[in-house]
Amino acid sequence: MTRLIVTIDTEEEGRWNNEYQRVTDAVTNIDQVPRFQTLCDRFGIRPTYLVDSPVAINDRASKVLREIADSDRCEIGGHLHPWCTQPFEEELTARNSFLCNLPTDLLSRKLKTLGDELEHAFGERPKSFRAGRYGIGAESLDALANEGYVIDSSVISYSDFTTRSGPNFIGCPTTPYRASSQTLLTPATDSGVIWEVPVSVGYSCKNQAFGDRLHRGLSESLLAKFRVVGILDRLGLLSRIKFSPEQSDAAALRTLAKIYADLNHPCLMLMFHSSSLKHGCTPYTPDAASLEEFYGRLESIFEYCLGDLKMDSVTMIEYSEILDAQSS
Repeated sequence: MTRLIVTIDTEEEGRWNNEYQRVTDAVTNIDQVPRFQTLCDRFGIRPTYLVDSPVAINDRASKVLREIADSDRCEIGGHLHPWCTQPFEEELTARNSFLCNLPTDLLSRKLKTLGDELEHAFGERPKSFRAGRYGIGAESLDALANEGYVIDSSVISYSDFTTRSGPNFIGCPTTPYRASSQTLLTPATDSGVIWEVPVSVGYSCKNQAFGDRLHRGLSESLLAKFRVVGILDRLGLLSRIKFSPEQSDAAALRTLAKIYADLNHPCLMLMFHSSSLKHGCTPYTPDAASLEEFYGRLESIFEYCLGDLKMDSVTMIEYSEILDAQSS
């Protein structure tokens, strides 16, 4: 059975202006979370809100989320933006926005700060995690495990951020796996340190590995200048689909969900940013009309996954417990 996991990177505004600010109290997007939560309640979905430092330390924002968490309608996890999580010792650069590029000791202390802040705001330390900008590295996993995290979703399938000084996830498993601090490219040969459940990305064909090779091959070959990939996408012959209502339309989301279900893929990891819930904060919902379209895509994929495809919805921690049971 394919299970649906709904995750939200719950964070400050201003991430799309190419600036990294140490201190920010711009978290008004959290006021819009209750509308989204109402949609989740309607479908019986308990989303996982992966919360970062500016949200955790803001009394108004954390109160909004705490009211949902206290009624057991969601899960609260951790989301680390290194540039706005203390201690502030690294230089503010795009490279250092990927936590995998930080010294291990500094990363550990930032994770402790985040855990302390979330425990103060919500009464318990988080166990589920996603790195800001998907900036995880194998060497980061021990620090996560030492802070009590048991499941991570920082790997994003079929993606490479090395041109931006970030990680390369090409070749990583696309299904959940036990990850080690040696490499993210293959499952741990021992018990590993943490469950890794990648953000779902796939292709509009049954053979996902072939789709990836073809898509990357065309993108990197001499044919790239003829925009062959774009032509194939418009013709519906080969599309790369990220399972997010921010970057995929309703039809594409349903296509990937159906392919995953047909392949008996263990789970579908949906993600988006909380700032998309307030129009004008991200390029995905620039105005009121686009926000309504965004909600339309969410409602459509919830109906399709839970209704048509008969999937169950679980939180990240609930899914880690399922994985534990299956591996024992």
